[in-house]
Amino acid sequence: MSVLLAAGSLYAQADKTYQAEDNRQRGYYNRPWLRYEAETGKCKTNATVLPASTANANIQSEATNQVAVNLVNKGDYVEWTSEKAANAMTIRFSLPDNATSSVAGTGTTGNVGLYVNGQKVSVYQATRTTTGINESDNILLDSYWAWQYFTGRVNVAYETKSGSVLRMRFDEVILRTKNEIPAGATFKLVKEDENSNPYTIDFVELEQAQPVAFESIVGEKVKYTGDGVDLQAFVNDNAGKTVYLPEGKYNVPVRLAIPANTTLQGAGIFFTEIFFSAPFDASNYNKRGLTSNSSNVKVDGMYLNGTQNQRYFDRNQNKQPGKGFNGSFGSNSVISNVLVQHFECGAWLEGAKSLLMQHVRIRNNYADGTNIASASKDCTMEFMSYRNNGDDDMASWSRAGLAQNLTFRYNVSECNWRASGIGIFGGKGHQVHHCLITDPIEGGIRIDAQYAGRAFDASEIMVLSDISIYKGGTVGNTSTWNTSAPAILFSMAGGKYDVQNVKFENVDLYDSKNSAIMFTSNVAARKFSNICLENINIHNAGTYGLYFKTGVKGSANYYNVNFEGCSVDIKNDAYTEDFTLYNEPCAADAVFVPAPDGSFTVLAENGNVEVSGAEAGTEVVVYNMLGQKVAGGVASEIGNVRFTLNAGAYVVVNGDARVKIVF
Repeated sequence: MSVLLAAGSLYAQADKTYQAEDNRQRGYYNRPWLRYEAETGKCKTNATVLPASTANANIQSEATNQVAVNLVNKGDYVEWTSEKAANAMTIRFSLPDNATSSVAGTGTTGNVGLYVNGQKVSVYQATRTTTGINESDNILLDSYWAWQYFTGRVNVAYETKSGSVLRMRFDEVILRTKNEIPAGATFKLVKEDENSNPYTIDFVELEQAQPVAFESIVGEKVKYTGDGVDLQAFVNDNAGKTVYLPEGKYNVPVRLAIPANTTLQGAGIFFTEIFFSAPFDASNYNKRGLTSNSSNVKVDGMYLNGTQNQRYFDRNQNKQPGKGFNGSFGSNSVISNVLVQHFECGAWLEGAKSLLMQHVRIRNNYADGTNIASASKDCTMEFMSYRNNGDDDMASWSRAGLAQNLTFRYNVSECNWRASGIGIFGGKGHQVHHCLITDPIEGGIRIDAQYAGRAFDASEIMVLSDISIYKGGTVGNTSTWNTSAPAILFSMAGGKYDVQNVKFENVDLYDSKNSAIMFTSNVAARKFSNICLENINIHNAGTYGLYFKTGVKGSANYYNVNFEGCSVDIKNDAYTEDFTLYNEPCAADAVFVPAPDGSFTVLAENGNVEVSGAEAGTEVVVYNMLGQKVAGGVASEIGNVRFTLNAGAYVVVNGDARVKIVF
């Protein structure tokens, strides 16, 4: 059915769906682009508007708000009115694959024209096969990087034929316009090809892009003038300087290593592209991405892309092609103003110290967005845009060392198509706040113990706060593992260690497709402890608000959790002898004050706690890290009291004397 949506104010403004989140600075609220959605009431079109659907068989299930427009016939278009002047564009689109029942697809291509106020406008675009950023009359759309297939079988990440679950049907293209699109102008995308293939448009984003000039760079610098083939040698010869890559596309045939104290500076995301051009074959699959184990490295102002179009080479998990950023990047490195697309992961860094990532776009990759893992410490990831990635977007796995004190803030995760927007697997002291997660195909957040490594540490609490999750979870068992997923998951399914010392506060969940928050475990020896949910608002859930599955052990605490539109607010199937659910304030911060002098002492070793110096006959109380009272006793005439506790972190309180203990 063709639908012509009315022109005028209905489509004259950029999308404001998450304006309320911008106002409270949840997500990438100061992003430089404006979005124009291909949805009823937000655009003008003579083509088919696909109705909202979460069914995996329908392509719009992967679109934002699960709505998109299909351009099927030559001349079909979708049109908007620009709110601000712009010269750079991102298009989120889908074209059909050319996979058969037994052969993996390599994608199809198609052309759309850009018309501004009725006049066709040329664009500057780098395609997969071009050697530069070239002027063109049309915009080339290419589904080479899209379309992943799953069967849900254990240890089979991708299949060479269509499986029961389709993923990553959308991709994105970036370009600059030859002529600026003025504020208030109408602009439209028009299908230019004579075929019946649907060109599905999800949205367009417009922004102003200005190049970084070589002359503006301060300090020792050098300009690269090659085509990319010898870039590694050039960088090595100029270690310690700023290496400037002018506007252009650079076809780099190797994984590019950056030395210490060196800056790799491009002209900007829309001006400088490093394209890792090594063939995706048995000899070259891992020759891609930027790597460094050195300190004081900086990368700024470029687009990273390449020939990779699946998570593993030959769909073999032992053949990992490479991440956009890999290694440790040493200490005090900075990654900024970069777009990373079509890699195994956007960034997988182990052992990073005091790393700063900011204003980075991690999109359309086949696994994690950024996994700051294994002994990484004091790193900050802020003002990040994650979109359409195939594993956890903001992740930390303490695989081979304890990751500690990582901060994820002011980030947005959109249309994640496998796992979750945020995934934490062991570690301590992490802070995740002011983040926005929208339209995940599976989970929103998972706190998980299934991967071997360093456990959730007993000495520090992790806090996830001021977060909004829209439409998290699955409809039934439609994850890539053929299981159900909630918006927030606490999991010890296959748990390698306990899940402890995690606090969620000031979190809003909207329209969760399954349970809003779920606890699960299938390992009898593992338990939850010091888990707190405080000031949580659940607005509509497909099933339960809070769900504790059979097999869950230990305890959890919830306070001021508000339920609206849940089939059951709290579903607790855990055995009462194994699991305790508290409903009291999580006031851990109130007890983090030192003792006023040395008269009050606490000795703690191997679970035995001995207190001395308390006032005779007064109560001595022990709190866990969430402020829950776990033990108490009255001091003797000489001011002593003893406790036996499980290993962990606690605060011992007697009047104004407060002492933190860890054992």
